[in-house]
Amino acid sequence: MKASGVFAWAIAIVWLLGYEWWALATHHESLSRAVWTLTTAWPPLIFLIGLVVGGLVVHFWWRWDPRNSNKGA
Repeated sequence: MKASGVFAWAIAIVWLLGYEWWALATHHESLSRAVWTLTTAWPPLIFLIGLVVGGLVVHFWWRWDPRNSNKGA
């Protein structure tokens, strides 16, 4: 993985952890509570989230072997 990719993942993880810490420390809505609220208000959202996650899993891992690929990892 290129350094820019590692840096982008690190920023995303730090941002999410920072937001969760801030939300819990200040008694604001956390990400998990926001998802619960949204899916309670509109239950089909659970299905759509599942489609997105499943699509990403298939996109990233279905029939791909980095040892036999010339595209690199």
